[in-house]
Amino acid sequence: MQDLTNYLSKNGGEILNALWQHIAISVVATVITVLIALPLAIVLIDHRRAGEAVLQVASVIQTIPSLAILGLLIPLVGIGTIPAIIALVLYAIMPVFSNAYAGLTNIDPLLVEAADAFGVSRRYKLFKIQLPLAMPMILTGLRIAVVMVIGTATLAALIGGGGLGTYILLGIQTNNNSALFVGAILAAVLALAASA
Repeated sequence: MQDLTNYLSKNGGEILNALWQHIAISVVATVITVLIALPLAIVLIDHRRAGEAVLQVASVIQTIPSLAILGLLIPLVGIGTIPAIIALVLYAIMPVFSNAYAGLTNIDPLLVEAADAFGVSRRYKLFKIQLPLAMPMILTGLRIAVVMVIGTATLAALIGGGGLGTYILLGIQTNNNSALFVGAILAAVLALAASA
């Protein structure tokens, strides 16, 4: 415990910088994911076959190991933060899209028919009926994605993307338990806070 306290006092500024990098990478990846997955789910509400196809593709991407995705991205976009964000977005699309799509397509058909019978516009039906009813599922998908992104973002350090993974990697390479604990504990606390 004394070693950990000494390590924190000696490297506090750098650790704080790594924490902000980790948060920035995670926020950017999550925002991009929502901007892709949610509109895609909305567009595919009435196109069930295409929606199922997108779900299958997202599921396949989810099964590819994150290190493999990072390795595939290096020749295409180099090293640093950009490939890390791309990999995180690819991983996070599945829970956000699948939950949003499920929430939007499993609304009671009688409610949708009632809205159509009243002659409301498509926009009104989407924003006042479908999205509010699907919101619990959408938020569940977002929570899963955020926790996944924060945990997986530690791998950004492997390709020079920074973040808390830098301390985990440093701890493993130099057999420094204090650095390892700092990176792992802060990443876990961040994931728990985001989930809450």
